[in-house]
This record gives sequence, structure tokens and C-alpha cells, in this order.
Amino acid sequence: MFNDRPLTQSLIGPRIMALLDSDPEAFEQEAIEYFALGYPGRTIVRFDNPTFYLRDDRPLKPYFKDKQRQQR
Repeated sequence: MFNDRPLTQSLIGPRIMALLDSDPEAFEQEAIEYFALGYPGRTIVRFDNPTFYLRDDRPLKPYFKDKQRQQR
């Protein structure tokens, strides 16, 4: 959980995973680009091979903000 929002778990394909051993810098850049396209508005916060944990940085819509306030 991050700010009362669960983290998204995701995997990536074998082409990018193969870079982990051969070129860690390229692996990191490819993973960032991959998730920027596939999960816009989310940031990688942790990598636990092979799982990535992504934080949702998109702003809440007004409806959901009101719902959260009512629950507190």
C-alpha cells in the first residue's frame, strides 16, 4: 500500500529480462520505458525478480476523493 492505494504488480517479457544479467543499465532504462507505455502514470517503486511493483501517481478523480473523505 502507498498512500492508501495498493501497488500494481506486473511482469515484463523475456527480451527485457535477458538484459538484467548482460546490461543492468539498459535493463533499467527498458523497464522504465516499457511501463511508461503500458502503464502511464505509474512509477516503478520496487523490483523483486521477476515482479515489478508500480505506484499509481495519477491524480484521483473528484468522485473518488470524496469517497475517501467519507470513509475516514
